[in-house]
Amino acid sequence: MLGGGDSYSNLQKLLLKIIITLSCLAFVLCATAFGYLLGTGEPVKESLSFAVVLIVASIPMAIEIVCTTTLAMGSRNMSDFGAIVSRLAAIEDMAGLNMLCSDKTGTLTKNKMEIQTDAPTYEPNISQMDLLKYAAMAARWDAPPKDALDTLVLRCHLWYPDVLKDIATKKADPDFTMAKQQEYYDEVITKHLMDTMADYERLDFLPFDPRIKRTESVIKVKSTGAVFKVTKGAPHVIQKLDPDEDKGHRVHDKVSELGEDGIRAMAIAISDPISNYVQGSETPVNWRLLGMLTFLDPPRDDTKDTIAKSEGYGVPVRMITGDHLLIAKKTCKDLNMGNMNREGWPNIQGPSGLPMLGPDGKAPPDLVEKYGKHIEFADGFAQVFPEHKFLIVETFRRLGYKTGMTGDGVNDAPALKRADVGIAVAGATDAARAAADIVLTREGLSTIVLGMEVSRKIFHRMRSFLTYRIAATLQLLFFFFISVFAFHPDQYLPSDPKIREEAKADEWESYFKLPVIYLMIITVINDGTLISIGYDHAVASRYPDRWNLPLLFTIGGSLGMVACFSSLILLYCAVDSWRDGSLFQRWGIGGVEYGHVINLMFLKVAVTDILTLFSSRTGEGLFFSRVPHPALVVCCAIALTISTILSLFWPCGELDSVPVCGLAYRGGGLLTLWVWLYSIFIFVIQDLFKVGVYKLMFRFNIFNIRSTIHKPNADGSEHELG
Repeated sequence: MLGGGDSYSNLQKLLLKIIITLSCLAFVLCATAFGYLLGTGEPVKESLSFAVVLIVASIPMAIEIVCTTTLAMGSRNMSDFGAIVSRLAAIEDMAGLNMLCSDKTGTLTKNKMEIQTDAPTYEPNISQMDLLKYAAMAARWDAPPKDALDTLVLRCHLWYPDVLKDIATKKADPDFTMAKQQEYYDEVITKHLMDTMADYERLDFLPFDPRIKRTESVIKVKSTGAVFKVTKGAPHVIQKLDPDEDKGHRVHDKVSELGEDGIRAMAIAISDPISNYVQGSETPVNWRLLGMLTFLDPPRDDTKDTIAKSEGYGVPVRMITGDHLLIAKKTCKDLNMGNMNREGWPNIQGPSGLPMLGPDGKAPPDLVEKYGKHIEFADGFAQVFPEHKFLIVETFRRLGYKTGMTGDGVNDAPALKRADVGIAVAGATDAARAAADIVLTREGLSTIVLGMEVSRKIFHRMRSFLTYRIAATLQLLFFFFISVFAFHPDQYLPSDPKIREEAKADEWESYFKLPVIYLMIITVINDGTLISIGYDHAVASRYPDRWNLPLLFTIGGSLGMVACFSSLILLYCAVDSWRDGSLFQRWGIGGVEYGHVINLMFLKVAVTDILTLFSSRTGEGLFFSRVPHPALVVCCAIALTISTILSLFWPCGELDSVPVCGLAYRGGGLLTLWVWLYSIFIFVIQDLFKVGVYKLMFRFNIFNIRSTIHKPNADGSEHELG
């Protein structure tokens, strides 16, 4: 059951698709440009250098680094409220979680059993203390309790009823802290327990098995030498050991009565004396059911509100428990779990209608067809075995749900491993922790719901980054591809010798390109800045998130298209600036040297890239609809400052045989201001165009956008579309 997990997470698959798509596009366009340059007579070395550099600059090599960093920052945030992430991709999976299967004891309930006064007995001269004593014999009474039920028996106040009065008396002492009170309680109870059990010796012990749902001990009475067996466990299991049918009916009726009030029961039975007992032998015995200890495991104070909040986030909670069916129903009613508007609520399924593993240890091939509706429309599951948990999770996954599972025991490990997000609750065993993606250090479901909020914010940050990365790559790739075909700078110069001399005509290239170092600077500065997106403000969606690759490319392509064409327009105006009547001439800017053209376009591409991030981060809203985090603003400001300074003060000369000259030299200073004003104007146009594309897609539900994007209401909350 532990095998067969996916080797790649959903995020890794998405990133791989994006990288492959952009890389293939880059190779096709660059190969086309390479062939064109060769056809126009450019040297092979120059043509190949241009193509290779553009490919390297276009492939989003840092895309996984930025996503991993964002997830790592989210992991740190989740650890602050008690969720340790062992698999980073689980954060992204949690953002899309739309079904949560939860264990009952310790997750929905306090896991602090409270023994009740009602202790039904079915043999003469048996009291509640006798039942408690025999229950202790069926546990390791001389060792610390291993679970909540052992704690109920071995640390019960009935071993010394006055212990609570003693503690109440000692509370007057300010040094008698809660820790000391617990230490005193455990010490006193353990002493009285050991005194009571002094005449008994445990010869053999069978620990709890989730399949048979009971423990068993072989006990020897030291004073008499008598040997007998004692067992404790689920009433429906223990009653089958006793052949007395009338007693079995009485037990069943009592358990049903208790279940109506949410009270659980532990049945205790002993065997007739065993003669000539040999340790390790399977000696057949006759069992007598003595009675039942009853106890209450109340729901946690915050569980009901937490479940309601989870439902509000679009994540229904389904309880999976080994407890009795009636206990599960009472818990469902108390916590308002499941579909309360459905007739017959709560619909709790027992083990009889659940699938079992095949002879080969695998899930049945007809799992969905035979059990899908049965499991999907259940409000919870009771009296289940470990393999049921695994198959319930598997069924939900095959039905298309992104499924989370909580658990704490060894028997939960297969289900935790199979779930999209396995969550080991506080106090879980090492096996459960090893199988889980997230380990909780605090009790209850509230931590999981907080994890949903954090993960959805992280999802939105990554979606913003991927939209930007696609836009920036497409802008750069298509700008240079189109400019190679559409612009031949040396052909834009007028034939007038004086103008050609003033423009330094010998510096003008036959096709436009930026030096390699400029492209690398743009790439490094942008990728370095993007690390800060992990700190950006984000709003958690009210509904599960999921990736929509066509949507990412559509919005990224829209942003990139506006940026690309604005750069082409500026390039045309710059290379055409020496013509009489050109736009630059009419506006008083004048002719621009080719070295200035290179630096001007470097600044334009760099500034537009950074500003595009502020549009992509707000999704379908305008860029000012959500205030960016100061860390993001500072990093972007530093990147823009560096780009501006480099464009201003880069020494005049050549880079890769391309003339360059800082805009601060030879009278080009005002060009920087013009580029900035133009870039800001284009940014506003770009943002408005993005919003228009979103509205068009929402109107016609293009790429099923209504199921993956949730538009905010006027009060800032969100509602699901469609």
